[in-house]
Amino acid sequence: MANETNLKPFKKKDPRINRNGRPKSSGALRKLAQQIGNEIAKGGGGSPVVIDGRRQTQVTMLLRQMIKENPVKFLEFSFGKPKEETTTEVHLSHSGMTLDAWRKQQEKTRQEIEETLKAFNDSLPDT
Repeated sequence: MANETNLKPFKKKDPRINRNGRPKSSGALRKLAQQIGNEIAKGGGGSPVVIDGRRQTQVTMLLRQMIKENPVKFLEFSFGKPKEETTTEVHLSHSGMTLDAWRKQQEKTRQEIEETLKAFNDSLPDT
């Protein structure tokens, strides 16, 4: 149960009032995140962070931190994730061999059949 004795109602211009409230949609959340990201970053003493004579934004400082902590993720974020080559091994259920091994066996069998047919044709008398 709430302690109603300490409750104080809001008055005009009360600093506790959150006029903006929570974002109503993902678009509003994105807009809020962009606003916060574009704010000038503050240093330890509350003064703006200046690098190479330019004041830095929150997003800039976040990216600088990311490149130090996780350079691979920074590169993937900046330039895109590289394509990964994948290989798949297929096992034929009745023989337990891979598809490549099966293909090699089939090629060997085909060559043996062609050699046998050639030998048989050569043994036939000329007509």
